[in-house]
Formats: sequence, structure tokens, C-alpha cells
Amino acid sequence: MVFIQNPFTRVRGAGPVPVPRGSERKRIKEVLSGIKEVIEQRCTYGYKRVTALYNRKRVDKGLSRYNKKRIYRVMRDNSLLLPKSGTFRRKHKGKGKVMILHSNTRWCSDCFEIHCFNGEKVYVSFVLDSHDREIISFVSSCRPLLSEDIQSLMIMAVESRFSGGRALREVEFLSDRGSIYRAYNVQVLARRLGLKSCFTRAYSPESNGIWRKLL
Repeated sequence: MVFIQNPFTRVRGAGPVPVPRGSERKRIKEVLSGIKEVIEQRCTYGYKRVTALYNRKRVDKGLSRYNKKRIYRVMRDNSLLLPKSGTFRRKHKGKGKVMILHSNTRWCSDCFEIHCFNGEKVYVSFVLDSHDREIISFVSSCRPLLSEDIQSLMIMAVESRFSGGRALREVEFLSDRGSIYRAYNVQVLARRLGLKSCFTRAYSPESNGIWRKLL
């Protein structure tokens, strides 16, 4: 049996990429002119939006669509891509102490979804003690959770661990920066219950590592 290598197969390091000729070069010029027409009207658009608008014009003319990778290559070769953002996010080094030596010192809370077989979703949130890892209270609903649900969650947690409707000492209530946790009415209720609201650092889910490990 004789194996014949495909002459169009390029091996890494075998040489420069062949320059397109003939009809391919003509097609690239056609694509480039269409891209420039879109950019003249939408100069802030990236290659994905440019591809969508350019393909829309082609479909209106009864022509086939172009792949976004092809549009990207043409824009890249002609220096038409938008410059990349210069923002740099400093990665937070998790040096905080997750383990707590005493109970009722820090509670953790977060929300998650359960996808059912019938396509419905169940939204759940519960409070976890960072010391003994006990689930103190939880709430669930078939709709996205609201700040009122977090208030009920806090009340049930305090009533489960303390008598009199208030914590005997200040308890840290650690959560992410979700709007339902940062709501004004939730913060007011937390102070009344003797809870100190604490939030994880942005882009640092490991700050609430006990909760993440549970999920």
C-alpha cells in the first residue's frame, strides 16, 4: 500500500504560507472592500459585529455568508482590528484565613441553581457555619431569589442559633457581591440581627472557599 501525502498539507516549520493568487486574491479584495464600507459607518465595531453587518448585506443580495474567522484574518492582515484593552486585573493572592476556631463567628452564604429534567430551575441559597460546616438555614424558589428571600434566610439563621431574635455577639456574614446581598434593606436587617456583612473580593471566588467546596 502506498501513501500519498496531500500536497496542500503544511507542516509547521516547512516554510512561509503560500500567497493567494488568482480568484482567491480577487475574493480577498472583494471582502476587504466590503469590510471597509462597514467600518466607515461603524468605526468602533470589532470583527464579530463587522462580520454580522457584512453578511447581512450579502444575504440581502442573495449571496452566501462568510465565516467570521475569514473576516478576522482579512482585518488582521490589513491592520483593521481594534486595539486590545489595556486594562490589567491584578490577581488577588488568597492569604486570608478560611478556617474558624469557634462556632457562630463567621457564616457563609451564596446562591446556586438546580436544573430539573423538565427544563425548570430551582434557585437555592443557604447559610453555612465556617466552623462546623453545618447548614443553618436555607431558602428555595422556582423564581430568581430576591432581597426579601435573603432577609428571610438571615432571620431563620439567627433564630436557629440564638434566642431573642438577635446574635449574642457580632457574627460575620460572608457572601459575594450580588445585588440581593448588597441591597439596602438587607444591610439594615443584618445590623439589627447583629450580623456584620462581609463581601468577597472581586474576581476572587476562593475568598468564599468553604462554600465553593461544598458545591
